[in-house]
Order: sequence, then C-alpha cells, then structure tokens
Amino acid sequence: MMIGGDLGVLPFQTAPRVKFETMCFHPNVDQFGNICLDILQDKWSSAYDCRTLLLSIQSLLGEPNPDSPLNSYAAELWNNKEDYKRKVHKQYHAGEAFES
Repeated sequence: MMIGGDLGVLPFQTAPRVKFETMCFHPNVDQFGNICLDILQDKWSSAYDCRTLLLSIQSLLGEPNPDSPLNSYAAELWNNKEDYKRKVHKQYHAGEAFES
C-alpha cells in the first residue's frame, strides 16, 4: 500500500492519496489499486490520523460496499462467496490479470 499527499503537514489538511501497489481483487479497488472509500474523498476530516485511515481500509476489505464499486466484476461475484473465493484463488495462483 502506498500513502502519499501532503505528508509534511500533520494533521493532514486534505485526504492523503492511498492505493494498493500489489494486485487486490475487491469490489472497492480498481485494477490500478485506487480505493473507493468515503474518507479518502468527500468525508475527510483533519481529525483523522494514520490509524483511523488504516482501520477504515481494514474494515472496507472485510465488508465491501458493492453498491459503490470500482471493480464491478468483483462486486457481482461478492454476492456468491464461493465464486468470489474461486476467482481470487485462480487469479492469485495462476498469475492472471484481474478483470474490472
């Protein structure tokens, strides 16, 4: 994961730029690693710190929001957990490119 932005000023006055550097097949992560998370967009507050940000990402990874997907294919599969797990396993172990 990469965190960037105006890191010289704490607390962050604007939301930091956060993205995954490695593949992440997830309804709220696109093929470039961008993350769809409200606090990284219009819900940012300078009261948030790195801990808040990482906890929010951890929560999103466990409980995606398929109603606001960056990866519509992953969002469709999310409703069938077995198909989702099979697709993730196949792509990670076969080295296939992720679909979006």
